[in-house]
Amino acid sequence: MGIERALDWEMFGAAAVGLSLFAVTAICANVAVAHDTGPNSMGMDKATRPLEHSNGSSVATNDPIPVLALLQSPHFVPSLGVTPAAFGTGRKDVGVYHRLRSVSSGLCLDVLGGSSNNGSAIVQFTCHSGEAQQWYFGQVSSGNYQLSAKHSAKCMRVEGGSTAAGALLSQQVCARDGAGFSGTRFIPRRVGTTTPAKYQLRTHSAGMCLQVPDSTLKARAVQQPCTTASSFLWTFEPVAPPSQSDVNGRWSPVYPLPSIPSAAALLPNRKVITWSTWNAETFGGSDPVDRTYTVLFDPRNPTAPTGSIITHTDHNMFCPGTAMLADGRLVVNGGDEKKSAVTSIYDYRSNTWSRAASMNEERWYNTSVTVPDGDVFTLGGNRTSRLSGTGEIWDWLANTWNWVPGAVMDPIVSGATKENRAQEHPRLFVAPNGKLFLPGPTPNMQWYDIGSGGSVKSAGRRGDDEFSQNDVTVPFDVGKLLKTGGNPMYNFGTEDGYWPSSRNSYVIDVSSGSAVVTKIAPMKYPRTFANGVVLPNGQVLVVGGLDNGAGFSDDGAILVPELFDPATNSWTELAPMAKPRPYHSVALLLDDGRVLVGGGGLCRYDCPENHPDVQIFSPPYLFKGPRPVIQSAPSSVAYGSTFNVSTMGTVTGFALIRMSSVSHSTNTDQRYMRLASSGSGATRTISAPSSGNVAPPGFYLLFALDGDVPSKAAVVQIK
Repeated sequence: MGIERALDWEMFGAAAVGLSLFAVTAICANVAVAHDTGPNSMGMDKATRPLEHSNGSSVATNDPIPVLALLQSPHFVPSLGVTPAAFGTGRKDVGVYHRLRSVSSGLCLDVLGGSSNNGSAIVQFTCHSGEAQQWYFGQVSSGNYQLSAKHSAKCMRVEGGSTAAGALLSQQVCARDGAGFSGTRFIPRRVGTTTPAKYQLRTHSAGMCLQVPDSTLKARAVQQPCTTASSFLWTFEPVAPPSQSDVNGRWSPVYPLPSIPSAAALLPNRKVITWSTWNAETFGGSDPVDRTYTVLFDPRNPTAPTGSIITHTDHNMFCPGTAMLADGRLVVNGGDEKKSAVTSIYDYRSNTWSRAASMNEERWYNTSVTVPDGDVFTLGGNRTSRLSGTGEIWDWLANTWNWVPGAVMDPIVSGATKENRAQEHPRLFVAPNGKLFLPGPTPNMQWYDIGSGGSVKSAGRRGDDEFSQNDVTVPFDVGKLLKTGGNPMYNFGTEDGYWPSSRNSYVIDVSSGSAVVTKIAPMKYPRTFANGVVLPNGQVLVVGGLDNGAGFSDDGAILVPELFDPATNSWTELAPMAKPRPYHSVALLLDDGRVLVGGGGLCRYDCPENHPDVQIFSPPYLFKGPRPVIQSAPSSVAYGSTFNVSTMGTVTGFALIRMSSVSHSTNTDQRYMRLASSGSGATRTISAPSSGNVAPPGFYLLFALDGDVPSKAAVVQIK
């Protein structure tokens, strides 16, 4: 393998994907843990092992800092989802499509002609690998599933919701309730004990069973009174995910961390800081003195993360707002039920945390964004406090929080239900007109103008989309955003957790000052709690998530990432990861073009869904040939200026991506743009961004590109 094909490939060892969980559990790390020695450090609670103080001495501690990953969970399929799900036992399918083969005819259920139209017939046809024969079992209540076709994202339905014998089946929009919901629910029931397992598919409304009455090609599927005749029996054949390869991408081993990374940030020194809550793996029951478990992770030395317990800021940084500052520091504001007005600052240069001014209002699950002048605006996070959630702005030079009284929450929460939790995770992005654009989670998009006391104005409706909490929204070009997935429900263990996640996908263009929404092809998988990462070539990697809205669960985990290509508005499945990445997971672009993915869980009490670990994904562009090299670049550039870089190899263009932070699928820092350049040979002259409206001040990754193939990035401050 050429040295420039993929970074540090020798680190990767055996491919993680394809290993059994029992093999993966053998991976361990030497974890050094440094205890922050602030004035409020205190004793712990469960005996485990020594912590390393900053003076190098070891002391006994009772805090549970895990070294080995918690890799074995009863709630997901170990072999990457290619073992049939235990239908009818209460378990959900785990991110897997199935072909449904008739026992009597040997043919498979198919949408006639591969049509995406409503009303297209469900027939039996010669089995093949096409998406019109791949069905996703989305659990809508205990033991009841909607079956959606991969190619269309539409559901199998008894026509008209009929309860009559002989009623035909066709595909229709997957309704959540109302008249269109009738006839879409099926109950798989195993018949006998033979292998492969044989199932009836009973219709919920009529209590009848799916049948194809003969062996005729293109015969229509119907419902009839159930029998155990072979024409009523089906085998469910899991569709294997893409394998690890140069075309599908490759995953590193799983690297254990001392605590669960429920939030993370890429730093100008190319390292990653992650944090959890007052405990390494549990968020409930905070101690009298608040603290936060953090980890400093170096992707170049992934088996030696350094954990710390931050006590002197008296801040439990659990579910906060996050933003990267103009000078490369990280701001974390809010979070925790108890002291959620607190603001903390992490300085990568000294690896220290400090406390900044507190907000005027307590917030939990708020959203923060760096605005064009370098200040930080925060909004929402008021569900539990029952306060207003009105926006505030932090003057980062004066260290003061000031109200923006016109930046109100009313348009966001209007028409929302309790289950939507509309006060949480407002999506906020700086638009080229300098205003803040809010594309969700409410379908009623908004413009926030934070000048002159602030104001809010409708930006129109997000097409035909629904309320979509914990969706993926990623700026992938100047003034353009990808919005995909999400779920109306945001809950923990109720029946509503069975609500299927969305595959709806849209491109939203705000470059003109108006929001133009274009519906595009749906994602291949339904997802909520996923993360989206813009890549150096302008494509977007969507990774992780669940097919339902239940927090603290691995049920319905999606292990297969997808790649969005804005040139074609299409989706491509990639090699699956080894671990579920559900609620409280993170993903970040690294400076070498790889993507860090980790976390999930952090339950109120210890649970098998906790994932204190990370993996690193190498996208397919790292295997397409030699990579260009940036030999030198300035450390900082001014808006509107030009600057020179020295390169080696073939260079066809340059891309700039802002270094970012992420929590709860929310990353307001991401920013992508292609930069105009001139010259040829080794020296290129590049035009810097024109203003903070298109590139908020801060540190950026500058990539040279040879087509899709990126260099390792130069770190450049834009100011």
